[in-house]
Amino acid sequence: MIGRKAGFTSDFKYSPAMVSAGFIWTEDKLRTYLKATSEVVLGNKMRFWGMGSDKQIDDILAYLRTFNP
Repeated sequence: MIGRKAGFTSDFKYSPAMVSAGFIWTEDKLRTYLKATSEVVLGNKMRFWGMGSDKQIDDILAYLRTFNP
């Protein structure tokens, strides 16, 4: 996921807001998104209220790093 274009995979139907977001997922962008999605992608249809725990976000980012080439 890190390094991918937001809203762009062939096997998922993203909201128009996510498709037109126009950015690449970085760790900083993901951290902000996981804290408060609406601050990153306005109009996104995905219901996620965010995470308050920096430890949880660190753990998720560490997990996602395992998938990077």
